[in-house]
Amino acid sequence: MLARAGHAEEAVRTYSRRSSSSIPTASPPGAYWVTFTLGHSWYEPAYRQYKTITELDEKDPLGWLRLAAAAAGGGRVDEALRLERKVAGAQGTPGRNDPRRWARLWSAARIARLLANPEKPKPGQPAVDGARRSASLKRELKELSVFSGPGRLVVVTWQELSESFGLSVTLADSEQGLGDATDASAVGLYASLLTLGDAERAHLTAQLRTEPRDHELQLTLHLITWNGKDFQVEVRPVKLPARSTELAL
Repeated sequence: MLARAGHAEEAVRTYSRRSSSSIPTASPPGAYWVTFTLGHSWYEPAYRQYKTITELDEKDPLGWLRLAAAAAGGGRVDEALRLERKVAGAQGTPGRNDPRRWARLWSAARIARLLANPEKPKPGQPAVDGARRSASLKRELKELSVFSGPGRLVVVTWQELSESFGLSVTLADSEQGLGDATDASAVGLYASLLTLGDAERAHLTAQLRTEPRDHELQLTLHLITWNGKDFQVEVRPVKLPARSTELAL
């Protein structure tokens, strides 16, 4: 309640008194606090907590991916991409629940954001060659191998990891789902890979799979299109209204 009212420092002090004796992964209050800090964009506390989690269990890919989210939120996108490469390059079993694929999809979303919103040089820094930077990012995007051919990757992301979203992709005259879906709700991501033909006709709906909240929930929609020669990206924030469970995208 304090956090929702904008009293961030008081909220931190109040919760810290409750969970100060708990190791983040050792008790429900501590574990909830970690997701709470990230969900409220308190990136530095979240980063410290997830850093501790990865030190306690270096083989937990979820800890590394959540640490990447905190790093990116704090402006360290290069570090986030490096951490995701670490997960993507680890050993694992292929499939939709493979954290290595989750890592590649998160990296695709981050690169799409950089392409859609080019970074501006800070005061005193040299100007950035926009064309060269864009070409470099597109090479990185291609190297992720999230496309098997021309198509459109639809990625929905969110920070409140206590929530779970799905993505419905259908045609107007059918309830049959389209696309190759990947459910990575554990790290705040859901994706669907569509053919270009289906992408032009598809209706996209974000669906809340947890209990409706009394406050709006923020998501980010990424549309990444590969035509076989070049990438086109569109990134936009969307909000699910309070007490709602579905949002047309």
